[in-house]
Amino acid sequence: MLKRILAAGLFAAIGMAAMAQTCIVTNESLTTIDGNDAFAGELQNDSGVNILQHRYRIAFLNSNGAVVETLTVDGCLRSLPDGGSDFFSATSRLPDETTAIALARLANLAEDPNFKVGTTENGDIVLSDVTAERDGTTLTVEGTITNEDDDELEDPVVCTVVWNDDGRVVTTGKDTTIDDLDEGESADFSMDIPVPDDDDLVDEVDVWADGLEDGVPVEPGSEEDIAVGEAPRGTPTPTNTATPTVTPTP
Repeated sequence: MLKRILAAGLFAAIGMAAMAQTCIVTNESLTTIDGNDAFAGELQNDSGVNILQHRYRIAFLNSNGAVVETLTVDGCLRSLPDGGSDFFSATSRLPDETTAIALARLANLAEDPNFKVGTTENGDIVLSDVTAERDGTTLTVEGTITNEDDDELEDPVVCTVVWNDDGRVVTTGKDTTIDDLDEGESADFSMDIPVPDDDDLVDEVDVWADGLEDGVPVEPGSEEDIAVGEAPRGTPTPTNTATPTVTPTP
C-alpha cells in the first residue's frame, strides 16, 4: 500500500547552506512492506560540489506531525557527483499504522563525521545479463558485474532501485558480498528484496554499481529501466488415483 507522503527538499546543512539548498529529495514514497513503512527517494545534487561520502537522516512522523522515529542510513552509492543522483530507503521498525509521513535530508556532520567532498576516480563498470523477477513479496535481482578499467576495483557494491508505475522510488536493495575485481574480471551478483505484492508498486528497476580505487569511490555504472517479471506459478501435479473397476453381476 502506498501511503500519504510529504514532499520535502533537504532541510539541514552540513556546514554549507548553499549546498543544502540545491540538493533536493524527489520521487519519494512511503510504502507499507511486510507491515512496516519504507520511505525511499532520490537525491539530486545541483550544488556544484562533488560528494564522495554521505549518509541520510530519515524522520518518521505520525498523523499529528510528531516525530516517532529517526534513522541514519547509507545511500545506494558512495558518491554523489554534482549534477548526479543517489537513492536511499529506510524501513521503520514501528507498525505501519504508527507512521503517516516521512522526511529525508543529508546527515549533518554530527550524525555523519565521515562526510567528504572531492572527486571520484575514473572507472569502467559494466553490468550485464540483469534480470528482475518478483515472486509474491520477494523481488530477486541477478546479473553480472565486470571491471573493464585498468585498475583493480576494490569492495564493489551493486544496488537495486525499485520504481513504481508513478515514477517514485519504493525501496532499494544491495549486494555487498562481491570480492575485489581485477582488470577484466567478472562476478555474479544476486539480491532478494522485500517488496509489496503489487504490479503497480513494483514496476521496474535500475541497477547501479560502484567500488573504490585506493579508497576513493569510482564513477558508478548502471543498467536502467529493467522491467520486473513475475515468477511462474508452479502447475499442480495431478494425483494418480486408480479408477474403480466394476465387476459385472453374474
